[in-house]
Amino acid sequence: MRRGRFGPAPANAQAVRGDLQPLLPGRGHRGGSVRYEDSSGEKKAYAADCVLNATGRAPVVGDLGLAEVGVDFSPKGVRVTDQGKTNVPGVWACGDVTGQYMLAHVATREGIVAVNSMFGRPDRARYDAVPAVIYTHPEVASAGRTEEQLKAAGIAYVKAMVPMGWPGGSSSRTRRAAVS
Repeated sequence: MRRGRFGPAPANAQAVRGDLQPLLPGRGHRGGSVRYEDSSGEKKAYAADCVLNATGRAPVVGDLGLAEVGVDFSPKGVRVTDQGKTNVPGVWACGDVTGQYMLAHVATREGIVAVNSMFGRPDRARYDAVPAVIYTHPEVASAGRTEEQLKAAGIAYVKAMVPMGWPGGSSSRTRRAAVS
């Protein structure tokens, strides 16, 4: 299997690369279709109501010298405690290289936790409280545990449900936003 920058490349990687040509400069969309040239130069088009561009990320842990110093890692990332410590004394890790949540606000918090840990100040990363958002229309956000996780852990909770149009951010982006 061929390897891509972030791991094994799918068997149809060339076809996928060809299908991603619409994302490159000089390509475009018109009349409900996406036009592009495949890897052989043939012009093609896909008719669609909308296009979803989804990407994946993986920690880049190769060529960091981790194996040489004995740090425990895998293609999924460097293994750390909730204080950012690795299995090697004096070596901490934070951010995307840990393979946890690959979000800037999480990396920032992990860095703060690692520095606090280095200097003996008690701190930890709480991955059960990470806020997240899905940029759809309307947007969807979450923070903390799911209802199912709370039930499984036997933790009491209060459930509140509000209409999707209720939050200010959502209603400000609707076509018929009310002005008072």
